[in-house]
Amino acid sequence: MEYKETIYVDPGELDEVEEILSNKKGYCKQFKKDAVIATYSVQFINDFEADIEVYNGSPPYVTGSLYLPVEKEEEITLYEVDALSAARELAGEHHFSYSEDLYIVSVKKDTFNY
Repeated sequence: MEYKETIYVDPGELDEVEEILSNKKGYCKQFKKDAVIATYSVQFINDFEADIEVYNGSPPYVTGSLYLPVEKEEEITLYEVDALSAARELAGEHHFSYSEDLYIVSVKKDTFNY
């Protein structure tokens, strides 16, 4: 089965993150080395969750994780079941898989007029 969710990011924020990711020479000086610059999360209809994170590496990069929620002793614990390889762009589709299912997180610029 295929599951798909979209994360809409403020246009200014997305442009700023994409500019940080375009730095190919090293760390972004406005953040600590190896710091998480931004995290975007989404929950799928079957309760799986995914995080897409932007890190201040050398150079900065995007990665992500897919989590399976498991209830144990009346508490929900998230177990990582798949992870993304490092990428250079936030916008676009990020694919995860687990138990023959495909999970797609699409990150898009928020173009809604408020």
